[in-house]
Amino acid sequence: LDADAVIQLTDDTGAEHYLKNAVSTVSIAGFAAPLTFRNPVHFADLLDMNARDMIHETEAVLDTYFRHPSHPPFLAGLMIQRFGVSNPSPRYVESVA
Repeated sequence: LDADAVIQLTDDTGAEHYLKNAVSTVSIAGFAAPLTFRNPVHFADLLDMNARDMIHETEAVLDTYFRHPSHPPFLAGLMIQRFGVSNPSPRYVESVA
């Protein structure tokens, strides 16, 4: 596989995913220890934007939100705090997630 390879995968729910064999890392200088993090995958061509690219970009973000194991508890905690309980218990957050 080279850096231009695109792989099609189908998960347990039947959703198809297209993955590119590339890593994008951002480095931020100016701190005691350099900060680095990985950029999320994106499909938008910044030179030739069109609706198809934006649809793929939106689907990738939504897949990340719904399929990553840490997002449901995080979003559940935010919703619980927004709708009335300022400090929900971990058990309450788990039951909502």
